[in-house]
Amino acid sequence: MKSERSSFWKLQAEWHGNIDPSAVLDRHRIREKYYDWYTQNWLIDDKARPVLDLACGAGGFVYFLTQRGYSNVVGIDLDEVQVAVASGLGLDCRCEGISDHLAGVKEGACGLISALDILEHFTSEELSDTLDAISKALAPDGKFIVSVPNAESPRGFATRHADITHETAFSEASLAQLFLCHGLMIKEIRDPWPAPISFARKIYRCIAIMFRKIEAVRFRLLGLSPIRYWSPVIWVVAEKVKSNDLKTTISGSGGA
Repeated sequence: MKSERSSFWKLQAEWHGNIDPSAVLDRHRIREKYYDWYTQNWLIDDKARPVLDLACGAGGFVYFLTQRGYSNVVGIDLDEVQVAVASGLGLDCRCEGISDHLAGVKEGACGLISALDILEHFTSEELSDTLDAISKALAPDGKFIVSVPNAESPRGFATRHADITHETAFSEASLAQLFLCHGLMIKEIRDPWPAPISFARKIYRCIAIMFRKIEAVRFRLLGLSPIRYWSPVIWVVAEKVKSNDLKTTISGSGGA
């Protein structure tokens, strides 16, 4: 049976405008500064270790990592057009499904795995299998970087329904619970927008944070917990759960 998901996923290059290689390269270069901010202090030190970018699209994050000196970065995506554009830019991007590719990755091989704007597209069953495979492929000291729709944002509902193939959005708690079920623990969450990538945007971020604090006071006066992460999308870094971390997590939650 034909589905909107399969139909729309084949049109990603057209939807995102990732057809002309020169235009795509220009966008990759612009996004470098944003990725620097989103991932600061999160990337692995050893730049020769295997890195895997899931649902790489036209290779924006792969380009960013290669420009930062990472020499063993592979991106995978189902969109043949975007993969062809990325490959034409000299990036190691391959047209493969996530589950198929992860099945061929040696256990514990990856120092870093990224999944940007993709987890929300999986059904619950698909997400469970995918995270099991990611956890297996990730090295014990590896890192897992994701960006997902933020259900707690004032625009959370709109972001959840901004794409016909979205299946869910995540709160801080639900994402932590999900990851813990698959041997992963969140180490940090970043509220990415507005990103202070220039002097003007640093001022903009300061103003935004000031108004968010004012809004937090209003929430408290209404007897509500204030929003912690305001951006429609949150960036998260996770690592494999160590036994001591698991004990701390369970005791800290009261065994719930």
